[in-house]
Amino acid sequence: MQTTDILVIGLGPAGAAAAAEAARRGCKVIALDRKRAPGVPVQCAEFVPAMLGIEVRELAATVRQRIEAMATFVEDDAPDLKPYFPGHMLDRAAFDAALVASASKARADCRFFSVVRNIASDGVVELSDGKTLCARVIVGADGPR
Repeated sequence: MQTTDILVIGLGPAGAAAAAEAARRGCKVIALDRKRAPGVPVQCAEFVPAMLGIEVRELAATVRQRIEAMATFVEDDAPDLKPYFPGHMLDRAAFDAALVASASKARADCRFFSVVRNIASDGVVELSDGKTLCARVIVGADGPR
């Protein structure tokens, strides 16, 4: 059984950021994702509001278009127009890959195509390939599913 300080399940933006920060602070981190590659397939919107983007250094290289205003359409409702709503449209696959690269650079052990089968009450995590992991802390960042 492999042991680690922190096990992060899910390597989307939240999981990759958590793995990177924990590794930068000296923790031994293993981060898992069921996907074969970071950000593929894209599972979330590409829009990031300008104020949020200030905090994310990996954002700059993945911006594809600046946004100044927004119109939101929901079924038969009238459009919701926001004449001043600055932000950026991202290449989400590239953004997610940059966040995972940052986590790896911080020495987090990022593993793809790793499916969690079970998490026992004692914190032992069983993977679909039969391997087991034990962590002092488990971060669930595996999304809505």
